[in-house]
Amino acid sequence: MKKSLLATAVAAAMVLSTSAVFAATADPSPVTIDGSATIQYRNNTNDADATAPKKPNKTTIILNFNNDLGNGWDAYARASIQSSTRQIADFNTSTYSNDYAASLDQFGFKYTNGDNQLKIGRQSAWVGETGLFYDTTGKVGRKIMADGLTYTGKADAWSYKVVAVQENVDYGALKNGTVIGDSKNKLYVGHVNYNFTPDFVLGTTFAKYNLDKKASYQGSADAKDSNLWAVNTAYTLGNATFSAEYGKTNYDINNKAYDFGIAYNFDEKNSISATYFKVEDNGDINHYTTFDPNAKGMYYSFTHKFNKATSLNFFYDDAKYITGTDADKNYTSFRTTLNYNF
Repeated sequence: MKKSLLATAVAAAMVLSTSAVFAATADPSPVTIDGSATIQYRNNTNDADATAPKKPNKTTIILNFNNDLGNGWDAYARASIQSSTRQIADFNTSTYSNDYAASLDQFGFKYTNGDNQLKIGRQSAWVGETGLFYDTTGKVGRKIMADGLTYTGKADAWSYKVVAVQENVDYGALKNGTVIGDSKNKLYVGHVNYNFTPDFVLGTTFAKYNLDKKASYQGSADAKDSNLWAVNTAYTLGNATFSAEYGKTNYDINNKAYDFGIAYNFDEKNSISATYFKVEDNGDINHYTTFDPNAKGMYYSFTHKFNKATSLNFFYDDAKYITGTDADKNYTSFRTTLNYNF
């Protein structure tokens, strides 16, 4: 049996067995469990690499564990499993030698008081309103998360976020084949949004990324501590939401990133979006942007929700590389993703 089919079968079995256990349990447990099972198939083209896989796929299972400790405190942990063609894997291919990864990849404590929450422990990170600079929320496995704290809150028309984390990442080889290995780079972020009206928001992000001085790439010519800033806005008109973000780093060249787009909800079950993006080679943090790094192009998306638990998404990525030997070469990716939340 192919790995993708086996992983799909395992995912279905785990979801069904988990649902059966909860249905059969009479007494509530102090530990709650939820999660998701996702299957994705792609059809890719790439003018820059004729050997790139044309039809890669991946299957992912996420299990979230939460224990209410009382007085607003919770303990959390997350287990992840993914079987994937390596070129599209969400796990760190420098850490896992095979085409699958399984691990306890997040854990720690959360404190919640109304609209305010403090999260302390191993977690993903997100920089920029749209993840323009840095986004590991879709990543799974070891050596790709960060340790530290994230604080989010609201006060009247203001919303804000503060992040102070240290990466626990194995970067392997980055830029020009420079071998980095494990790094403890530090990331500090401040983000503020202000809602002028319920439909109009304006925000800004400031971030600082300090390199691990013990990492081997500290001495490379193009590596340095970076300062980043961005502005973001969004406006909702009926069922449509227009959004944009523009950011810049302190690198001398190729240091800009931006995106703008529209999302439209036909009803509670059907929605579409179209987004143009451009992220220059030094315009993000180590190419961990939520968009394609060193590229510009369009994202198109359509999502149908069958019910509260199950959704189907069709996504099309049409882009070009910006700089380097592959500059102006086009690539596309059509993706079909089935997701089930439990």
